[in-house]
Amino acid sequence: MKAINKRLISLLLLGLVILLLVGCGRKAQDITEDTDPIQQEENLQQEPDSGEVDGDLWEEAREKDSLEDILKGEDKKPAILSFWVSWNEESKEQLDILENVYKLLEEDVVIIGIHATSFDTMAKEEIQSYMREKKYSFPILLDEEGEKTQSYFVGSLPTTVFLDEKEETVKSFTTLIKEDEVLDEIEQILEPLIQ
Repeated sequence: MKAINKRLISLLLLGLVILLLVGCGRKAQDITEDTDPIQQEENLQQEPDSGEVDGDLWEEAREKDSLEDILKGEDKKPAILSFWVSWNEESKEQLDILENVYKLLEEDVVIIGIHATSFDTMAKEEIQSYMREKKYSFPILLDEEGEKTQSYFVGSLPTTVFLDEKEETVKSFTTLIKEDEVLDEIEQILEPLIQ
């Protein structure tokens, strides 16, 4: 009886090991297929589709000298800076939330995404491809040297920083903040300006 139990347990363990190996092999194959450099290059060379925002904000933001230049060109509006990286799903979700907010408040608030390049493993070309795919309405800057990440004390991601019309930090969040919370914070910043 004990010999049969040992064989049965051994067979079950062997079966589990085989399933794990097959499953891991498929996962590795999927990852390899998703990151095929030739496909990535083809994606970068494709013409943007007609749904893309006029003027390609990705290119426009890259052509500007700095975050300061963008903020100065916006008639002293309050701003939201969102620091993100590709490997953090919450930081990418924060950009999606801010896209919705931007569509509501684009006349009143400046929103800028800042890719914390020094914290990320994604290549610059992959970031560009991701941004073209997402078609955000607000500019995304690369913080390649980590200067903005340091200036705004970014230690965890996502980090969202609210600036008043004088470009002074009013509040900073180091976690995902939902749309209603973003709107509440902006309302508090805008309220004194309206009165």
